[in-house]
Amino acid sequence: MDLKEALANLEENTIYDIVKKKLDGGASAKEILQECQKGMKIVGERYNRETYFVADLMYAGEIMRNVMNTLSPHMKGADALEKVGTVIMGTVKGDIHDLGKDVVNITLQGNGFEVVDLGVDVSAEKFVEAIQKNEPQIVGLSVFLTSCFPATETIVKAIADAGLRDKVKIMLGGAPVTDVVADETGCDYYGKDAAAAVVYALDVVGAS
Repeated sequence: MDLKEALANLEENTIYDIVKKKLDGGASAKEILQECQKGMKIVGERYNRETYFVADLMYAGEIMRNVMNTLSPHMKGADALEKVGTVIMGTVKGDIHDLGKDVVNITLQGNGFEVVDLGVDVSAEKFVEAIQKNEPQIVGLSVFLTSCFPATETIVKAIADAGLRDKVKIMLGGAPVTDVVADETGCDYYGKDAAAAVVYALDVVGAS
């Protein structure tokens, strides 16, 4: 079984064995991770077909995190892995729900993104500061409470007022969110789930 297939099938111990054998055999960390990312793409496709579920996405993400920890010491010099992009994530002001956000974080990281998680109840000012500091391509807003929709709009406006709106794509997600809500609050994209968020993010950075 190859690494891509093992990851697609969530065969955790087999994945770790293959990674070790590849490293011992002289394969580069970058080559190994690229193969893993192909497996993660299949995981996302299976989720979209409803043969995998949220728990499977999280499991795949955790496996990828462990693989990354194994590969990190080997990612130096010419073999250093270039991240595909940076995403700022946070639950909007007034909302303290984080499960959905955390699932998206894990899935994004498993697909090569650096994720800067600002946590929950995040103000517009903190989002602006994080964008200025980290220069992301994407900002992800999570909202679970309908009463916090106005806070989403406030954050988008603050990003625009800071002159940063044309530098980032803003995606919005959460149980009560729809395309209409994303449009009315000024966001670029509504992500119905973690898999959709990853597809959009990869497209934004040209890595799809």
